[in-house]
Order: sequence, then C-alpha cells, then structure tokens
Amino acid sequence: MPPKTSRVSYLRLGFALLIWLLLLPLIVNITGRLASVSRARAEVERARAQVVDTTRHIANLKMALEFARSESFVEYWARTQQRWSRAGEVVVVVPDTAFSTTVWWQPFLEGPDSPPRN
Repeated sequence: MPPKTSRVSYLRLGFALLIWLLLLPLIVNITGRLASVSRARAEVERARAQVVDTTRHIANLKMALEFARSESFVEYWARTQQRWSRAGEVVVVVPDTAFSTTVWWQPFLEGPDSPPRN
C-alpha cells in the first residue's frame, strides 16, 4: 500500500490545478475590463480637452464678432480694404519711386547688350 501522504498531495495538486483553471478566465476578464476602463478614462480626458479648446475658440469668435460689429472695425475696413475716406478729407497717393517699369522677362528676351528700359 502506498503512503497516504502522496495520495493527499495528489489530491491537493489536483484541487489547486482546478482552482487555477477556474480562476484563469476570471483573471483574464478582470484584466480586460481594467484595460477598457483605462481607455475610457483616456477618451474622457481627450473629450474634456477638446471641450476646453472649443470653448476658447468660441470665446475668440465672439470677441471677433463684437469687433466686426463695432464702429472701429467699420472704419478700419473702409480705409484699408475699400480705400474710402470721410467727407472733407483729402486723399494723398504717394507714388512708389522704387517701382521699376521693366517687366521681369525683358532682359532675357532682349539680351545682355541692350540698354535697360525704365
């Protein structure tokens, strides 16, 4: 008859193996859930950052809209974009003397010996 201790140790080994086999899917499941919770938290943080950025963008757009509706913007737009003046003002146009009337391709077509035309 074999010793009783080896029979008990086989029983304990079998019981431990059974417990591990039952716990392994549970451990895998918990690990997967923890990973998905971590991904969800990261997504929430990205969404919060996007909300903050969008809120700042909306605030900037509102300030730009207020400026566009103001008299100072109308004055700026009329003078710079449309080149208008107020009644009674005299517009002075200063000629640009640094501007050359030579077209960029003329030196190539006329050759290096021809005199420059200004």
